[in-house]
Amino acid sequence: MGHSRGQETVHAIGRKPHRQENETRSVKPKGHANVTLKTCSYCAGQHSNKDICPAKGKQCAKCKKMNHFARACRSKLPSQAKAHLKSVHTVRENIEMTTKDTDEEQDCFYIDSITIENEGRNDEQAYADMQLGFPPQAVRFKVDTGAQANTIPANMFQTLFPHVTLKPVTHKLTDYGGHSLSVEGKCQLKCKHKDKTWTLEFHVVNTSAPPVLAMKACRDLNLVRIVMAVTEERNKTTNSSQAILDEYADVFKGIGEFPGECSFHVNPDVAPTVSPPRRIPIALRARLKDELDSMERNQIICKVTDPTDWVNALVVVEKPKTGRLRVCLDPRPLNKAIQRPHYPLPTLEDVTTKLRGARGSVRPGHQTG
Repeated sequence: MGHSRGQETVHAIGRKPHRQENETRSVKPKGHANVTLKTCSYCAGQHSNKDICPAKGKQCAKCKKMNHFARACRSKLPSQAKAHLKSVHTVRENIEMTTKDTDEEQDCFYIDSITIENEGRNDEQAYADMQLGFPPQAVRFKVDTGAQANTIPANMFQTLFPHVTLKPVTHKLTDYGGHSLSVEGKCQLKCKHKDKTWTLEFHVVNTSAPPVLAMKACRDLNLVRIVMAVTEERNKTTNSSQAILDEYADVFKGIGEFPGECSFHVNPDVAPTVSPPRRIPIALRARLKDELDSMERNQIICKVTDPTDWVNALVVVEKPKTGRLRVCLDPRPLNKAIQRPHYPLPTLEDVTTKLRGARGSVRPGHQTG
């Protein structure tokens, strides 16, 4: 069969093999057959297919899913978390912790300390001065009831206790945001506050934060007490109020009144108004009569039986706390006829200067409203 000039014969078309993502290598121990090790996509380590993956049954510290480690996790984090994980120190720390704890699950303690930088107010934070170690060293701790572990900065620990040996830590510490802290070790130190002495466990952490006393240590040293009632404070308030009433009993007796008389000027061009009486509920009529009789006996009001040009409507309100009746008048029609005098009102400074030497004040009609 002939072929045209310039053309080539194609015998087969094949696909170039794709390079596998997971690298493999062969190891031939002495006296044994070849053993193929493969980079596992679950633990990011190398082992044969016959070996049990160490990530089986473990939970990922990154996505919280099962059967893989964080260094082999394929889950995507939000942009902010990705930006944080770009730190070389953070990546190295996570790899070291994962490699160290591949065979056992770690315990986790939280340090819930939040500090506001460049803040001048100290009333929002609590500190306690302690005598720590032997010979005793004065250390100022921050009281943090949200923390679960006592911490000391590494630079402070090396300065105050250079001869104390640190023990390895089998668990990890995380801050308020969930990020792991770099822990150099832990130790037991005697802590004294006033007359209380306690042996506490401290974690030495690479941080610039102040030393922290956790919730349990604060309770052991009587720095914090959990109170589920406020009855004692209420009794103090009640006792103080009763003491004032007993000391100034003469002020709170009878009906307060100012000396002198007050006169109102009525515009004669305004026609008088006689308001119709409002209906009083039957349940309040007897109580209203008793209240009016009491006001008449105390010369607060006087009984008028003759015809008058002005009649205001009666308003009765029951006080929610005491249940007593508050008797008032509806003065809207009368206010239109009263001529208001024009003069400058005194300010607060003018009134307070006149009250110098006063021992108490009484509101007129405080009992009847």
